[in-house]
Amino acid sequence: MAEKTKTLQKCKNKKVCWTVEEEELLVELWPNYECLYKTNSPEFKRVDKRQSAREDIRRKLETELESSFTDADIKAKIRNLRTQYGKEMGKVRASVASGAGTSSVYEPSWRFYNSLHFLRDSITPVKTKPTSGVPEVRLRGRSDWVPGTSARAPGTVKQDVQTGSQSLV
Repeated sequence: MAEKTKTLQKCKNKKVCWTVEEEELLVELWPNYECLYKTNSPEFKRVDKRQSAREDIRRKLETELESSFTDADIKAKIRNLRTQYGKEMGKVRASVASGAGTSSVYEPSWRFYNSLHFLRDSITPVKTKPTSGVPEVRLRGRSDWVPGTSARAPGTVKQDVQTGSQSLV
């Protein structure tokens, strides 16, 4: 049996270290499971569906790359990838909103940015008060919602897209 070569990433103080191949396979499989990202899908609200989808991904990672991740590992990695995608998307939107010319619009160099464009519709941009003169865009995902309620977390800024006005919730 030929031994598989794994490309390890720099892992500092992490409990679980993903290889480049494992991340690439996860990013390749993720769009097949709308319940893991499409927030307006009825299946997104079903914990059992999301857990089953992560279990499928775990099995495929184990079968194809001999990886051994837990459901919590995959859930955390998906959250981290989604967060990073949202940050990159926010940088692009902020650079466009700042009136920068086409040559100075931020272009993400993160390797998964284009692969994760399926997340675009499930991430809502929210403008926040800038600490400097440059507008800042923060992306609202599930992390801004108070668990077990339909309320936003205190201090969340709500942006009216039509008027551009902001209000603190």
